Amino acid sequence: EANLRSIFNTIEDSIWLVNKTSDLIDYNSAFYKKCRQDCGIRPERGRNILDLVPDDVPGLRDLWKSRYESGLKGKPGKYVDRYPRDGDGRTYEIKTYPIVEDDNVTGITVYSRDITNQTRAESLLRMQNEELTKINAELDRFVYSASHDLRAPLMSVKGLLNMIKTDPDRDNAGQYLELIAKSVNKLDHFISDIINY
Repeated sequence: EANLRSIFNTIEDSIWLVNKTSDLIDYNSAFYKKCRQDCGIRPERGRNILDLVPDDVPGLRDLWKSRYESGLKGKPGKYVDRYPRDGDGRTYEIKTYPIVEDDNVTGITVYSRDITNQTRAESLLRMQNEELTKINAELDRFVYSASHDLRAPLMSVKGLLNMIKTDPDRDNAGQYLELIAKSVNKLDHFISDIINY
C-alpha cells in the first residue's frame, strides 16, 4: 500500500476516486494542491465531491454531477474543459473510468491533466499552417504570373527568329532585329523587377 501511495502521489495529474454516493474515497497530492490553489477548498475523504465544485461558475455543479452519474452507470468518459484562472484560462483533459468489482460499478476514478501548453502549441501550429498555406498560394500565383511574363518575350523572339529564317527579303532583317531587341529589353526589365522584388 505504501508503494502504491507513493506512485499515486508522484503523478503530476490530478487523480481522485468517488464512490456510488459521490463521496470522495481517495485522491493524490496533485488533486489536493489544485483544490487548495484554484478553489480555496481543502478536500476531505468522505465528503461529497460536488461540495468541492465552486459556486461561481453557473452550471458547473450540474455538469460534474452528470459526469459522475454517467461514470457510475459504467460509462467511461473523456472531456476537455477550459477554466479561467488569474486572467488566463487553463485547459484540462478529464477522463473518468468506472471502478468495477465483481461486475458491479462501485465508484469512478477521475484523471485530470493540464493540457494548456499543448492546446496553445496546437493553436499556434494551426495558425502557422494557415499562414503557410496562404503564402504558398501567393507563391503559386507569383510563379505562374512570372513564368507567363518571362515566356511571352521569349516566344516573341523565337517567332521573329523564325521569320528571319523564312523571309526571302533580307532587307526586313533589320526590322526583325529591332523587334527582337525590344523583346529582349522587356525581358531584361522584367527579370530586374523580379530581382528587386
